[in-house]
Amino acid sequence: MSVITVSKAVSIADLSAAAKVRCAVFADEFAYLDSRDYPAGREVDGFDVLPTTISFVGRVDGQAAGTVRLLFANPCVAARCNVRHGLSIERYLDLKRFRLNMSLAEIPRSSVLKPFRRTGVMHHLYFAAYVECLRRGVTHWIAVGNTETDCAADAAVVMRLLKARGLWLKDFDAEPRQEALPPSVPRYRLYGERHRNEMERGDLAAVPLPRTLELFAKVGARYFAAPFYDADFRMFAMPLILDMKDFVHSPYGTVPLAMAA
Repeated sequence: MSVITVSKAVSIADLSAAAKVRCAVFADEFAYLDSRDYPAGREVDGFDVLPTTISFVGRVDGQAAGTVRLLFANPCVAARCNVRHGLSIERYLDLKRFRLNMSLAEIPRSSVLKPFRRTGVMHHLYFAAYVECLRRGVTHWIAVGNTETDCAADAAVVMRLLKARGLWLKDFDAEPRQEALPPSVPRYRLYGERHRNEMERGDLAAVPLPRTLELFAKVGARYFAAPFYDADFRMFAMPLILDMKDFVHSPYGTVPLAMAA
């Protein structure tokens, strides 16, 4: 049986391992990011080096296999950007209408290398992030989920499916800060003629959600705002929020066996 470990990235080598996983998944494998922009094979941004950021690295038998990043409120970023929390997501969304009694942590850049996606390493990573957030008094995770399409019509279908499946929250709101335009000819289509025929018949249960959004829903996340085109990832993104109280009732809310041992 493989040995899975999770640790905080506390050294340059750790941060490099996390950034290498992100580049391998988001740029090299799925081409959401342009690999030509990452000649060193590491996907990094300024949030990686802030004291309010924690990156976790999951290893399988000692090999870096996945990573999760937590961003906590940063007053300096908030002041510089004239936003409330100083989170990366606020580049795209205005969160000023969110309740003041919520303590948010953003959880972007979750990724696992393809050979390790059935090892349970993501369970370990999410649980480690959950424990860290409990320790800090965080009440909610916030993020944007990748709809896996750059087609506006398909992104609208995704929103319809989320609402039909009870995965939509009405008591949260966020306004987009800028409207980036998707490509005139989509590269990634989610739904073909068969799926559209199923929707016309009202058989929404037969139409699949994007895998990324399914994963977040299994963790306990719910969606709360219309999809917007993320010009960095070149995909439509769906804002989501997760109450920490709901996480413990999800399949990821149990202590992984290796950690329990």
